[in-house]
Amino acid sequence: MGVVFLMLSSWNTVVSGIFVISIYTFSAYYLFKGAAIWLPVIIPFVQMLCAFIVAEVLKHQAAKKKAEQLEGQIEEIKKSLGSSYPNKTIEEILGNQDERGIYSPCLTTDVAGYTTLSELMNSRGLGELISAYRDVLRNPIKQHEGHIMDMIGDAMLAIWVDDPENRGVRARVCQASLDLAAAVERFNQSQQDSRLLLPTRIGLHFGEMSLRRGDGSYNVIGDVVNTANRIQGANKVLKTRILLSSEVVDGLDDFLTRSLGSFLLPGKTIPVKLLELIAHCQSASKEQLWLCEIFARALNAYQLQRWAEASQGFSDILNLFPTDGPAQFFLSLCLKYKDQPPTDPWDSISRIDSK
Repeated sequence: MGVVFLMLSSWNTVVSGIFVISIYTFSAYYLFKGAAIWLPVIIPFVQMLCAFIVAEVLKHQAAKKKAEQLEGQIEEIKKSLGSSYPNKTIEEILGNQDERGIYSPCLTTDVAGYTTLSELMNSRGLGELISAYRDVLRNPIKQHEGHIMDMIGDAMLAIWVDDPENRGVRARVCQASLDLAAAVERFNQSQQDSRLLLPTRIGLHFGEMSLRRGDGSYNVIGDVVNTANRIQGANKVLKTRILLSSEVVDGLDDFLTRSLGSFLLPGKTIPVKLLELIAHCQSASKEQLWLCEIFARALNAYQLQRWAEASQGFSDILNLFPTDGPAQFFLSLCLKYKDQPPTDPWDSISRIDSK
């Protein structure tokens, strides 16, 4: 009965205990009355009570241990990964639930050429380099009140939990991305060996995710996480540094962004409108402002199938910025469609097939 009590809730334990004792007491009474068989009554009752008490104590200790593990996980994440929440914690968000939907910006990062780098270094040297690199990533996230959910190898996943109507949380994640990119740039400049550079790609998306608790740890899952990762991967094709979806900057006017049009990302069936995050408006240079203006005109001409006009605009950008990835990407499409016009209907949606 002690084992059974451990598997039942407290209320079901009381009900089942009373039921078993009642059946036993009536059975003992009828055996004594009909066959003169005298079964003990008090001792089994005391044994049942002891089993109940021990089971409840063990369940209480297990619940307390789980709560301590979850609390320790929160503190460990905050301490080691640099997370910070004013006036709220993940535990408060989840309450007594093991999973809850949240609206949050999601940031993912990845290092270009990490596989090649890992082949050049021994495990100890690579571990020290990545440890220092992770410290660089943590500081901007902590400074802007983000929460790092996962760090595996060279990749990182972070979220910002706040009121989804609060535009400030999306502004913080944008500024954190710019600060993170600048911090990585300084880190790379400090490396004496050019083979040890860690060029970092950043992807941002905003929407509903599932915050899940289990086995003393937390994680987030959902389409927003997958899409943020695909957006991060699009940097590889477009040769950009920070890409984000239109949902992230909707209603924000503090940042200079370059609209790149709609893209169908790997594994996705719904196009995503991508933008490149360039700078905070107050710190944007004249060259950056000119780049965004000329690119917007050229992209509009491209979407209207005016290939010559679009090609001229993208070429003008490459004259000043020879390594500009988006201009190279769309200029190659213009030259292709100029010789082989696309079939109707023309949707101007760009497709990225590789992750």
